[in-house]
Amino acid sequence: MLCLKRLKNILLSNNVYLVLILLVISFWLISLNNIIEIIIIFGLLIFFSYFIIKYNIYYFLIYLALIILVIINLLFNNYFYNKEINTHKQNNYFIEERCQVINVCNINNYQKIEIKINKYYYYFYLFDEEINSSIKPGTIINIKGFLELPSENELDGCFNYKEYLYYDKIIGTIEIEDYTIINYVFHYNLLSYYIGEYYDLFFDDLSSSYLKALILGEKTSLDNSLKDNINSIGISHLFVVSGLHVSIIVLIISFICSKFKVNKSLEQILTIIILFIYLIITSFLISVIRVFLSQILKFLNKSLKLSAFNLFSINVIIVMILFPLKVFSLSFILSYLISGMIILSKKILMNKSYIKQMLLISLISTLVTLPLVVNINGSINILSIFYNLLYIPLVTYIILPFSIIVSFIPILSFLYQYVIIIFNYLINLNAFIKVGNLIFPSFNTIISLIYYIFLYLILNKLEIKKLFNNKRLIILFSIFLLLFKNINFLNLNIEISFLNVGLGDSTLIIYPNNTLNILIDTGEEEEILTYLKKRGISRIDYLIISHGDSDHMGQLVNIVKELKVKNIVISKYDYNTVKVINSLFIKPNVIIIKELGIYNLKEVSINVISPIKNYNNTNDNSLVFIMNIDNFKILFTGDISSIVEKEIINKYKINVDILKVAHHGSKYSSCIEFINNVNFKIGIAMNGYDNQFGFPSSEVIERFKGYTLLNTLDFKTITFKKGIFEEKFYLKLKKT
Repeated sequence: MLCLKRLKNILLSNNVYLVLILLVISFWLISLNNIIEIIIIFGLLIFFSYFIIKYNIYYFLIYLALIILVIINLLFNNYFYNKEINTHKQNNYFIEERCQVINVCNINNYQKIEIKINKYYYYFYLFDEEINSSIKPGTIINIKGFLELPSENELDGCFNYKEYLYYDKIIGTIEIEDYTIINYVFHYNLLSYYIGEYYDLFFDDLSSSYLKALILGEKTSLDNSLKDNINSIGISHLFVVSGLHVSIIVLIISFICSKFKVNKSLEQILTIIILFIYLIITSFLISVIRVFLSQILKFLNKSLKLSAFNLFSINVIIVMILFPLKVFSLSFILSYLISGMIILSKKILMNKSYIKQMLLISLISTLVTLPLVVNINGSINILSIFYNLLYIPLVTYIILPFSIIVSFIPILSFLYQYVIIIFNYLINLNAFIKVGNLIFPSFNTIISLIYYIFLYLILNKLEIKKLFNNKRLIILFSIFLLLFKNINFLNLNIEISFLNVGLGDSTLIIYPNNTLNILIDTGEEEEILTYLKKRGISRIDYLIISHGDSDHMGQLVNIVKELKVKNIVISKYDYNTVKVINSLFIKPNVIIIKELGIYNLKEVSINVISPIKNYNNTNDNSLVFIMNIDNFKILFTGDISSIVEKEIINKYKINVDILKVAHHGSKYSSCIEFINNVNFKIGIAMNGYDNQFGFPSSEVIERFKGYTLLNTLDFKTITFKKGIFEEKFYLKLKKT
């Protein structure tokens, strides 16, 4: 009884945040896989535990009990998740099951359908004429197909799809062979599904996509370019169902209750019931769970009298215990981090005008989320601090209230459409301005820790109004950010990386001290741009395009838009790339290779040996050259066929260290004569983990017998490095 009484006193005290601190550090520790980072964060945990034990051991004992519960929960989740995958492995990934449809997203020319088998979730897709409007949440179907497991991030630092699905208890995607609809049962997601259908019926596509995002928290209907623009100007938080939405709902309920003279207790009960219904409609989004719990705790706090931050701490702890996997999701981290910091900044915001408050909230939110945003996008728009001064009032007082009103009065859709068109135009216009877009390398644990220590000290000084009396702190923080942003100037290696892009080729060459960056081809998928940003690369000195197929130059436009590209190097027969370059708003210097021979690209030289004529074939018109990087020679072959290969060996005697295998290892390239006549040490086939053609072909693998052949399918990114004090390049491999 004494222990229970002590526990009650602790929970009702204003120091619950002490338990939260230990839990946050513990979750951070669990998420790490680097031994040095684990040691540092474990040391941090010991440090805080020591002081909390000295202050009151009961706080530590509560933490200990909670973290044991969390770890047991996580271990069970991991065990049963892997058990489910192993069961599928034993069946050769073939699935034939009765299942229930959980959610359906209708997106342009395809349907994304989420189903539940046993305790876990799966996706399958229906395209074009396969789309079935009869499938909706609650549909019971028999499904037959093969499971495709998600891949990890193929390029370092890029989006880890496997991890993302794991945190949502999703096993993977099923390639459908056949399915049969059996019957229909009720599922709570039918509410959001029918509301989405209602929006599609009464509103134009753009308005409907905005309504789904703002009211339902469902952003899949938003155009990808619009989502990119929203992220680039730093207003994505306005498209998350959050406290703003709930505040408007609560105000509406309060207004109606006051008109009908409903007493406050009943009003609060009605508010909680309606918010719970909204929680169901939004499919239990973590941001809505946060706000829903916040309302319940506010209701209970009339008698408890806890501080705002301790209520917030209890809110976080409840979610950590009930949904431990959600804690690792970025939506959880961003939602709670911003709301927590605004609560902690209460003294800073006191006695400030509305404009100053908005500016400070925007500044604090930007600073506190900077490492996370950079780790997602590879960059941050510093102008978002000022953009929020425009967009927060716009969304708060016009867009969101109008969205709620028009949801009930669709006759106003024509007016809503014009408002959204103007709002959309404004977003696209601001996104076009790249002045404030700062590229940072990814923040690792150590850098993040230093950053947040600086931020804590700055906010603390700001709170006691002594920040500007301590200019050294601001100067040190600025120097730290400046050094980190330009960390490539401290690089002491020449690095050649054959990148494992989803489709196509892309090779990155970087020189010490950020003196030279060369990119050969871009691949087809957007992750190459994210990868470059997360490496802290904001400038490409030479972008060499071998030929104009999309799997080699598909990201040229995006790279030129987002990075500073000084020169583009192309063949005179590459008409496709010329068209793309001519369409660019900002055109870099274009070097057209008109003659064979040696070209100097600063410290690097290329000896162009093909095309010798116009083959009237995009692949055979590929730029073929020997690149000399500090006496390390690489033959780049683009996508040439054996016809061009034979012409090359008839004209040249080639000695190189690396042969970049032509056309990803297609059987129509890499003829045996070419392989035997080119003197090389290692062949590298860049297949693309998403290639649909089974590259490298079995015939090419057979032809390379007796030679060293590496491919990105097996080793992901293949890297050669040489330090400024080293004589030779060394090979760095990562076996999958």
